[in-house]
Amino acid sequence: MRRAVGVGALATAILLALLIPAFAIDTGPPSAALLPASDPARQSFEQVAAMMGPGWPTPFNVVVVSKRRPLTDKALLADLDRFQATLATSSRIDSVVGPG
Repeated sequence: MRRAVGVGALATAILLALLIPAFAIDTGPPSAALLPASDPARQSFEQVAAMMGPGWPTPFNVVVVSKRRPLTDKALLADLDRFQATLATSSRIDSVVGPG
C-alpha cells in the first residue's frame, strides 16, 4: 500500500504503451486495395468502381427501426426524406438511394 500510487502509475504507463499500436488500426470498410494489384478480384473490383462510380462496389446500408409507429407512417417517411437529403449534401457521399 505504500507504493500503490507508483505501481498504479507504472501499470498505467505500460497499458498506454501497449495501446499505441491500436491507433494504426484502419476501421474503415474492407477494401480491394488490400489485395495485390495483380489479383483478378482486385482488378474486377476496380473495373466495377470505375464503371459505376465511387461507393457502388461497397455501399453502406442504414437500417431504420421504429418501436412507436409503422415505417410507412407519413411523418416517419418525411423524417427519413430529410435524413436522406442531409446525407446527399455531403461531399463524401456520391449517391443516396432509399425510400425518401
